[in-house]
Amino acid sequence: MNFTLVVTVLVLGAPALKDPPKKEVNIVGEWVVESLTSGGAVAKSATPQTYTFSADGTWTVTRGGKAMGKTNRTYSIDKTTSPASIDLKTSAAAARPSMTGIVKVEHDVLTLCYSRGGEDRPTKFESPEDSTIILIVLRRVQKD
Repeated sequence: MNFTLVVTVLVLGAPALKDPPKKEVNIVGEWVVESLTSGGAVAKSATPQTYTFSADGTWTVTRGGKAMGKTNRTYSIDKTTSPASIDLKTSAAAARPSMTGIVKVEHDVLTLCYSRGGEDRPTKFESPEDSTIILIVLRRVQKD
């Protein structure tokens, strides 16, 4: 039997390689800010800040238990990109009506990186010095 024929038969008969399963990006729930970096500088806050993402596509931010802003906030995630992309929108009356970013979830840690108001979507989870990119690391709030 011809060597080339044997290799061809083996290659054609081998099962096709499959794409690895995509990691689920589930941000629904309550998340407390562990760190926030803006323009390369770490922001310090004595008051805990919490982000809550609902299954209906809305999100809220609270600081010290009080809602921040009175805007209508919605979000959408595109899980087909790598990393997953996220669009955060607020009402048109807000100072920053929309933010484009990337998002990942690893265990109970949510990392969110976005540019403010119309700039290009970040491609890395970083907030370079003098940029308008925000990098936030959040931890899922555990319910009893």
